[in-house]
Amino acid sequence: MLVTHENTWESDTVADLIDIGAHKLFISTSGPPRPRGEPVVLFFTGAGGSVATVCRLQRLLSEHFRVYFHDCGGYDRSGRNPNGSLDAQNGASDLQTLLRIIGVAPQYVLMGHSHGGIAARAFMELYRDIPDAIVGLVLADCGTELAHQPKLPPASLDAVGKDVDLGELTHLREASQLTDAEWNTAMEAVERTAKQIEKSEEIHRSAAVLAWSQQCSRHALDPWPVSVIRCNMAKDFRMIFDEGVKRGQGTVQEQMDAVDFLEMFRTYDDDVRSIQLRLSSCNRYVVFEDAGHDDLFRRPEKYVDEVRWVMVEIRKLAKRQSSALMVR
Repeated sequence: MLVTHENTWESDTVADLIDIGAHKLFISTSGPPRPRGEPVVLFFTGAGGSVATVCRLQRLLSEHFRVYFHDCGGYDRSGRNPNGSLDAQNGASDLQTLLRIIGVAPQYVLMGHSHGGIAARAFMELYRDIPDAIVGLVLADCGTELAHQPKLPPASLDAVGKDVDLGELTHLREASQLTDAEWNTAMEAVERTAKQIEKSEEIHRSAAVLAWSQQCSRHALDPWPVSVIRCNMAKDFRMIFDEGVKRGQGTVQEQMDAVDFLEMFRTYDDDVRSIQLRLSSCNRYVVFEDAGHDDLFRRPEKYVDEVRWVMVEIRKLAKRQSSALMVR
């Protein structure tokens, strides 16, 4: 394939703050130079998560694909747009502007984790009338349009699990395989982001707006591939609950209400994730029952595998389309 080197953002390892008008956004890119006509991978972090937290995923993806990781407005090094709310739709518009400025055009494969799935699909919606601009999705334990109801976790579990650090409980630091410098940088980025957004991120509103777009009912990405990954978040909630009870936290009623939630959530969680399969007839559903919501940070190689599957399916479909045109 022909590879062009005219744009360093498509050929070199680059990281910079880019002025997009009202504020600046941080973006980094790495991986093989982009062959002409090949899609690139855009990654969307979860709520409050800087790209510094997923540096190992970026390294692994970069061994195979041209990838772009950005901090949305208000996250870590990125400035906050003074003219808009912190929702997925404004974040998507900002990214579209950023990519236009650095000259990285479609096609795109989108990958999101947690709330990043809503952000990725809000970005996808911007290309609703541009055929084949978005040609693949990897949704890693993502929130969906069902996420605006109910509040997760509920107040009862918050009370029982007050101050329980799940990452510490499950040894996330060791499992992440980050160096001391990488871990410290990631934690500083998380703290900086938390102070900057101050609980003002419109997570539930973003999900509600996504619901209005009816992406699932209209199979918005068909025929392009979608990989949906579900981890066992119910396991996370159970561990938080058990530790909270061990510490004697929460009233008897709050503990009972939390138990009711835990029993309901196991089925609910599967419904929330699997609805995304309706985005395309080319899909697969991967379940990691042994893993919690933070599995992406522990075993990023598993998620790279899903991007590889998507890329293989894209090539198969492109080949079939090419053969059909030759027959005509």
